[in-house]
Amino acid sequence: MIQHLSRCPYCLGEVGFDWHSMNFVANPDAVRPICEHVVWLVGTIRRGPDSETVSGLMHRGLWSMVDQAEICELLGDIECGAEVSISADFNLDFPTLNNDPHIFEASIAYALAPEFFLAKCREKVCYRSQHRGPVIKWWGQCSAIS
Repeated sequence: MIQHLSRCPYCLGEVGFDWHSMNFVANPDAVRPICEHVVWLVGTIRRGPDSETVSGLMHRGLWSMVDQAEICELLGDIECGAEVSISADFNLDFPTLNNDPHIFEASIAYALAPEFFLAKCREKVCYRSQHRGPVIKWWGQCSAIS
């Protein structure tokens, strides 16, 4: 069963989740690739209190920066709702699907111009003087969006 997960605020692109294959599905009602506005899409499947699977996709521009701890920390702050001012148009979505006994929680970031958004993130990192915490764990479990 495929369930709708999120709709891009900038175009008609959609993301769904296929409970059979346990994978993200781009535009489940059409034959189109994932939209160009997705910066990251990460999901956690919870099968019980001690069982979870994390998977995701990242924009190719973010994929090339994933080894930079400062960028990962900044994006983690953005995802967690910290007060981060970036002069770029972006939106976050945190959908949850329930397919008893499984729960799927996702974090999806869309940007009107992902490369511009990531460039602004790089600029922001230049002004940070020190690391404030650990790198978010899920970055290493994502694939690049082709």
